[in-house]
Amino acid sequence: MCPQAKSEADSLISKLKNIERGKDIAGERGSIKLDTSKVKLLSALTLLFHQTDPQRAIKYAVNQYNISKAIDYKWGMANSLENRGHIYDYRREYDKALPFFQQALLIHQQSGNKIGIVDVNNDIGVLYSKKGIYPEAYRYMLKAMGIAKLQNDIPGLVSSYNNIGLLYREQQKFGEALNHYFKCLSVQLNHKGNYAISYTYLNIAEIYRIRKQFDKGIKNAMLGLEAARKEDDSISIANNYSTLGNLYIDKGNLKQALECHEIALEIRENIDDSFGLFTSYMSYSLIYSKKANEAEALLYAKKALKLLRGNGELSMLADCFKRLSEIYASSGNYAAAYNSHLIYKKYSDSIFNSENERKLTEQKMNFEFNRLQEKSKKSAQEVLIRQKRIQNYTLCLSIAIGILIILLLIKRHNKKSHMKHKEYIQDMDLLHEEINIKSIETQSLKIENEDIQLKNDLIVTENEHEKREREKLQVQLDFNRRELASSTLYLFQKNQMLSELKKEIEGLKKGSISVENIDKIKAVIQQNLYLDADWEKFKLHFEQVHPDFFKDLNEKYPGLTAYEVRLYAYLHMKLSTKEIAGLLNITPASVTKAKVRLNKKINRSSDGLMESND
Repeated sequence: MCPQAKSEADSLISKLKNIERGKDIAGERGSIKLDTSKVKLLSALTLLFHQTDPQRAIKYAVNQYNISKAIDYKWGMANSLENRGHIYDYRREYDKALPFFQQALLIHQQSGNKIGIVDVNNDIGVLYSKKGIYPEAYRYMLKAMGIAKLQNDIPGLVSSYNNIGLLYREQQKFGEALNHYFKCLSVQLNHKGNYAISYTYLNIAEIYRIRKQFDKGIKNAMLGLEAARKEDDSISIANNYSTLGNLYIDKGNLKQALECHEIALEIRENIDDSFGLFTSYMSYSLIYSKKANEAEALLYAKKALKLLRGNGELSMLADCFKRLSEIYASSGNYAAAYNSHLIYKKYSDSIFNSENERKLTEQKMNFEFNRLQEKSKKSAQEVLIRQKRIQNYTLCLSIAIGILIILLLIKRHNKKSHMKHKEYIQDMDLLHEEINIKSIETQSLKIENEDIQLKNDLIVTENEHEKREREKLQVQLDFNRRELASSTLYLFQKNQMLSELKKEIEGLKKGSISVENIDKIKAVIQQNLYLDADWEKFKLHFEQVHPDFFKDLNEKYPGLTAYEVRLYAYLHMKLSTKEIAGLLNITPASVTKAKVRLNKKINRSSDGLMESND
């Protein structure tokens, strides 16, 4: 913890002790007021320690909840649950964080705290976004935005727009992300407080950097820096300087890039911002590599790795080891480069598996959506049947009223005496009453018809949404096909790279490196060439595009070996002999012989369906 944070913590703890001493002389009403103040101090301490000392922060949050519950202080209870959710969120334990946010949301709903409802809906949306469950994330963020607009909650509205922008950015929908950031900026500029506007400028600058519109990115980062200084927000100042530095790296202006990152690094060291420090160290490493100073580049890459030990996301660890592999390769230290590359590959594979789990979750949600869709269609049919019945009833009622009027008119014509005329008047009064009653019934039916029409409009809207979902599923299928092609190309390129590396190391035998060490490296590479892990990854992609392919193949030809199954799959993809040779790590001639043996085994001629695209 930095000196500034430690001083703040000591001040808060001192105030807590003063409250405890004050409770001894305060009455019951005064004691409740002091407990309320104590709850707020405990909340501040939780936020202060939630990154540097999570266990201590949890103790403060639990104490805050117990005191709030004892005095029935709803805000304090909900806030303590939110704080615990943020602690687990920061530790990337998202499944533990979610129940605390949900409990906090329930308390805010019961107490009618609209601003609290907006904040927690945004928190839950961000959590689902981090888990990769984007439909749920978008649903909660839209809820937060809707309530914020009704309540004119500017901070809540700003958070919602920014969060939705980040959600689209994670899905690489940069146009939609930029659109929401500009909407957020419009709200902030129209509000005299300009709440958190520096972060919006920063997000816009990052999108322009991704789009390689560096001048626009620099302009917005400068605006963000100016706003951050007015807000006196150290984190935002450092982040805007860091983004400016990265934009200058992209433009090739290494001098200005280094100046910006030096300022960002100094601020982050003063406020003990570990994530920011990692970003700065990685940027420093890249700058020094571009300046051909690999010693300094290696120093900062190792500093970044040290920060992540035991507390880093897989993607950050993967980026760090990739950077190390590049530095070692540029320095000629191929053994260290190879080892770093293997670790990078391990983390990359873990990220790949996590992505597959996310996709599986999305597929489960799509299945549930389809089930609800069928239920919606059934309800729509029932509504249409009911509507038809009401229309028939209305027609019959109108005919009955017409007949009744005709009969009364005939009766009037036959009335001759004064008595009959009096009876006629009475009948007409009765008729007017009945007509009024029928008119009321008709009006009621009209309202019900309008209700049914609204439901029909809703069904049409849902059908349009279903159409969009089907289009999304088609896009997912296309993506899986591209993933399969990418995986196949990766297997080919990986084996080709390892083979070339093996030849290169053989050329080093004449150098100062011992033959024994070289043979060990060759053995590791040779072992890697025959690992089945890549084949299992390939099978996963292949089955997504061709469901039950391997199951049907084994049932049809149970005598095929694992090697022949792989060959059959590659031939089914119409790969060339050379491409298959690269994937199986054998010569093209061996592939040709293997094809002949396979064709004989499944009773096909060599010029039949099992030919590759040579």
